[in-house]
Amino acid sequence: MRKLQNYLGMVGNGETVALIDPEGRISWFCVPRFDSFPLFAAALDPYRGGFLRLHFPAEARVVYTGHEYYDRTNVLQTFFKGAGFHGVIVDFMPWQRNAFIRLVKVKNTTTQPLRLPIEVEVVPIRTSFRPFVRRQEGNAFLIFDQDMCLYLLLTISKEALGFPRIELSLPPGGEEEFRLVMGYGRDRKEAEAEVQRALEASLGETVRFWEQWLERARIPSWLKGPLYKAYCRSLLALKLLTHHRSGAILAAPTASFPATPGGKENWDYRYCWIRDGFLTAMAFDEAGLHQEARKFYNFILHLQAPDGNWPHPLYTIDGTIPSEVEILDLEGPNGEKPIRFGNEAAIQLQLDNEGSVLYGLWYHYALTRDKAYLREIWPAIRKAAFWLRRNWFRAEHGIWEFREHQSQWTYGKAVTYGGLLAAARLAQELGFGQLAGIWRGAAYQMQSEVVHYAWSEKRQAFTQLYDDDSPLDISVLALVFYGLVSPRDPRMLKTIQALEGTRGCLIYRAVARYECAILPFALAQLWLTRYHLRAGNLQRAWELTDMLLNNATSLYLWGEHFDPETGKQWGNFPQTFVHAEFVRTAWAWQRAMAGRAEEVVAAQLQAQQV
Repeated sequence: MRKLQNYLGMVGNGETVALIDPEGRISWFCVPRFDSFPLFAAALDPYRGGFLRLHFPAEARVVYTGHEYYDRTNVLQTFFKGAGFHGVIVDFMPWQRNAFIRLVKVKNTTTQPLRLPIEVEVVPIRTSFRPFVRRQEGNAFLIFDQDMCLYLLLTISKEALGFPRIELSLPPGGEEEFRLVMGYGRDRKEAEAEVQRALEASLGETVRFWEQWLERARIPSWLKGPLYKAYCRSLLALKLLTHHRSGAILAAPTASFPATPGGKENWDYRYCWIRDGFLTAMAFDEAGLHQEARKFYNFILHLQAPDGNWPHPLYTIDGTIPSEVEILDLEGPNGEKPIRFGNEAAIQLQLDNEGSVLYGLWYHYALTRDKAYLREIWPAIRKAAFWLRRNWFRAEHGIWEFREHQSQWTYGKAVTYGGLLAAARLAQELGFGQLAGIWRGAAYQMQSEVVHYAWSEKRQAFTQLYDDDSPLDISVLALVFYGLVSPRDPRMLKTIQALEGTRGCLIYRAVARYECAILPFALAQLWLTRYHLRAGNLQRAWELTDMLLNNATSLYLWGEHFDPETGKQWGNFPQTFVHAEFVRTAWAWQRAMAGRAEEVVAAQLQAQQV
């Protein structure tokens, strides 16, 4: 493997997350919840975004040497060294507490006494859209406006008192430790109370919480080395991006991180898309984490309209609809504009909503066999299936949420078929054989029409839309994933040949979501991997898996896009559906290895372990 790029680490409490860069700077932090206005956003706008960091004088010659998670947890460690000392920053957020804790440990590595000044820099985001007030009081900072207050407290030995400039006095070989604790709430009283609660929290409690949570998960037996690390990190990231109360699953914790250099595709992903949530729930189910999957389905079923559909493709963590605003005095790292908070895609028609829910519920039932739960949610299943049968033919905005117009999207139609067939299976399980037959018959009629109209004679491929001149698009693999065509169907083989051809969807051998895209798309890389696993092309599947691993960050996190030349991440970060599909792809590999060519695959995987 090539050396992986350092980027952002993530810690969280089930209510929000903080993103921390390789130099220990908190550069994205929204409080009190994921979709709040950011307090720190230097990861988005390096000049006006704001941050919290430790600043060392130039003569200390500080170099940051790397960051990593503590074992299999969401506790982040950032290492540094300087002239005669080394140290570590340990960041974590106690679960379900409105607090962030930073432990800083420094050791004198010389035989002489050492005095080391460190300044705590706290710079909130600077924008006229929502100005924050910053105030220092003794060894504390307050950042507040009329709706929110964050209280930051320093705890340190008396010998090193001072704030925001701390001076450590370290004897030869001596160590010093201090702690920064942030609490937040609607006002100062709530914020200070959260700090006092957090002072009682120990690092060990948070470590044990994450270790015990991950112990519940199933892990494919063949995973080792980077693959094992990426699988565990994916599950831990997915848990961080699941709201602990509602069960809503975020698409990503960030807003308007540019998808391409200098581009305008800067969208807010801090919401629960039905599509992304369903993919994550299936990943949770595959990993044996059925509680997390069920909590998502309960959240989304509560939002079903009386006629059986989900009128919105995305919701906030409490089930409302976000509006969209442009922040005129912020821009991306390369001057990208506009910067958007909120997302107008919430008002689009996306036909895969209902099919995703129905297919996911069938998948959940298949792995849990919980018939009592199935009976409980049967009315919702019935309404959604009837709605699909009446509306499946409509034009929509599609999986990529093009705002300009509605079209007949192959992906949406394929998921609709899969959802209605899943509803028929669930009806059969509950003894509603006649209804199951009706839905099954309707699904097969859909299948015939979708496969016919999705095929382009001109392009000799299944295409993005019902249009002979439509672009090639990785999302047509849904025709295989939901069972409309076989992976070995001659038309699908021609489609794969086109997708992987010189005018297809490959960029430096990595996979884009559609032709003429600027950068590869991590989800597309995984979907093509899963296709080749189903088709029995294990060598090609491994090439794609290996390339994705080589384009992870050093913490095994992925954004929406990546640059295969540099390994740099683009788009909102980390991206939930990428980590969900990585988990599912790991299980697809397990099945492929068990089914055929196990010795060959095992040898390939063994050669990659480090």
